[in-house]
Amino acid sequence: MPQSRETSPITDAIEESVGSPTKGDQVSSTQAALMQIVLCKIEGGELDLRTLIDRFNASGMWDKTSSWVGKGKNAELRAQEVEHVLGPNDLERISKEAGIPANEVCEELAELLPKIVDKFSPGGVMPTNATIKEAAGLVKSKID
Repeated sequence: MPQSRETSPITDAIEESVGSPTKGDQVSSTQAALMQIVLCKIEGGELDLRTLIDRFNASGMWDKTSSWVGKGKNAELRAQEVEHVLGPNDLERISKEAGIPANEVCEELAELLPKIVDKFSPGGVMPTNATIKEAAGLVKSKID
């Protein structure tokens, strides 16, 4: 599937920030597995980045999420914050799917989620859900 004008900046930015096997960049096997899961869930419509951001905002982390979407440095996310926002059911499901312990899922997602949100919002603006899904599918196809 060729990239559209809207998805190209997103896919390029994601590959640069989290690594891309097609470009020879190294990523941990844990982050690669989690990235694949997140991209599949975005592409399949199971994960909506706006809803995820809303969950963090509802937990009082608006300053963090606005830094991920906005321009500039991303605020750090702690593993405990991921655990609080996702809750035990989501963490258990992701842990089983990735084949890694839930505490490791929290640690890796604490690093990965700010990057993903940041790179899916080039120029400080979240694109349409259709553009997000398309970009997720394109990046996922490169790391399959």
